[in-house]
Amino acid sequence: MIIEIPDLPPSVNHYFKRSQNGRLYLDAEARAFVELAKICAKQAAKRARWKILPAGNFFYLVIGFEFKNKRFADPNNMLKILIDALEGIVFENDKWCCPMVVSAAITGRKHTKLNVITEFGGRKINE
Repeated sequence: MIIEIPDLPPSVNHYFKRSQNGRLYLDAEARAFVELAKICAKQAAKRARWKILPAGNFFYLVIGFEFKNKRFADPNNMLKILIDALEGIVFENDKWCCPMVVSAAITGRKHTKLNVITEFGGRKINE
């Protein structure tokens, strides 16, 4: 299944804020990205007639990022919120996810593309 999100996830270094009582919370940008990612994932799952991946089976999450310009966050710091947003829609538990950032390019737009792979070389990954 392929999921396209017309934005980039915020970096883990910036999306948590601390309240006056010391509790951490997601800032507005992070909450907006999570909602957008969930909407895009639900639409892609519906189109693909996707069945949620159960816990206990490894799978690959192949990720490509497109950046607007040369000022961008570390792609590895963008994975946490992206994967968390897909949990419960694409897969049951993110501990079985094997993320791979396979492309990152400066294209003039902010865009994230994901491909969920459960088979490799005609075989299920867990065989």
